[in-house]
Amino acid sequence: MIKLLNILKEITFKEPIGQGSEHIIYPYSKDPNKVIKTFDPDERESINKDQITTFQKHPDIFPIVYKVTDKYAILDKLNTKKVIDELEKLEAEFFNLKWKSNKKRKYSILLDDLMEDDNLEGIDFIGKLYYLIQKTPSSSLKKELDTLSSFTQNPKLLKKWIDFLSKLSSIMGQTELDMHAEQFGYDSEENLKLLDI
Repeated sequence: MIKLLNILKEITFKEPIGQGSEHIIYPYSKDPNKVIKTFDPDERESINKDQITTFQKHPDIFPIVYKVTDKYAILDKLNTKKVIDELEKLEAEFFNLKWKSNKKRKYSILLDDLMEDDNLEGIDFIGKLYYLIQKTPSSSLKKELDTLSSFTQNPKLLKKWIDFLSKLSSIMGQTELDMHAEQFGYDSEENLKLLDI
């Protein structure tokens, strides 16, 4: 009971550092590399245990879970700034490609689909890329992604994101995810992770 009281004190007197549709994230004073994830009382009666179980099963994709109760979870704190910078860089490259001549580049169904929407804001770019990875038949995905990688000045960066999103897709199947730049971050060892599902 004392531990729960300590957690309640932590979240009562602090400003949240993040908030989703169901959860609120607070800093954890005992360890600056961890956060407290609690539920939004207007949306839920307890923490989403299915989500936490998924995190625990796949610590290579999601933040490490150190402790979980019905009221809160203590997780790795992830750095989202680097992710936002990376995705803005990739999105700008692909947006600029739209205005270049198509004569010298190979045809790519993925690139055409990615460029179809004139409204490629940084937040939407990653969600659209994930959706395209999900819907492309696995038999043609590697060729399409290799072609897509040839269009960027940052092929290693794009490959890292494609590999991560492909692995995420294989774990989550056709589950619809809330995909935007702020949902991703790097842990203290520079591993890319997804903050929320």
